[in-house]
Amino acid sequence: MFDMRTSKPISSELCHRAAINFVAFTENGMIVTGSADKTIKAFELGNLKKPAVTMNATDAIFCGETLGSLVVTGCGDGNILVFDLN
Repeated sequence: MFDMRTSKPISSELCHRAAINFVAFTENGMIVTGSADKTIKAFELGNLKKPAVTMNATDAIFCGETLGSLVVTGCGDGNILVFDLN
């Protein structure tokens, strides 16, 4: 996170062990990320230190979308996975 006025970092957290290929926001204020490390993580807005939810995928996540409480992702092995954040 950066302070937009000063362009200085406020905090820095390593959220995944590989490239992040998907970032989205949910209606209830969470940040959802999908990574080449085969995980999807949901963070409460403003707290990237520890994910509220971590879900394992079958392969690297290349894309995704949020639909209400659902997270739909496309994986490197051709699977489409749907996760319910509830």
